[in-house]
Amino acid sequence: MILTIRQKNDSGDLIKDLKKTGYQIHFEKFSNYKVINFNLDFNSRHFFLISSIQTIRSLQKKPTLLNQLAKKGKLFVIGSKVEKELKKLKFKLIIKTFIDSKELISHIKQKYKSKIY
Repeated sequence: MILTIRQKNDSGDLIKDLKKTGYQIHFEKFSNYKVINFNLDFNSRHFFLISSIQTIRSLQKKPTLLNQLAKKGKLFVIGSKVEKELKKLKFKLIIKTFIDSKELISHIKQKYKSKIY
């Protein structure tokens, strides 16, 4: 069995590829999310992580927040598709893009000497 956790509209290609290999596919909505109001702190020591297209869609519902983050937020990004979407939205400070979360964790451990649990 293969479990994928992602939005249905982002899963189309993956589902097609898996079906071609003979895997049985069952897709079921896994979770919901709710956009909440909050303020961001653009302290020079703070970084933001954007790891999904869904995060970008949520930010687009809050234009003021999106614009602040695009101009001032230092970003770590997971995934080339996510990076591409952020560049379309004129994000200025993409510090580094990672293939996956393992690569991000390795980078943080090496560069920032931080413990990650």
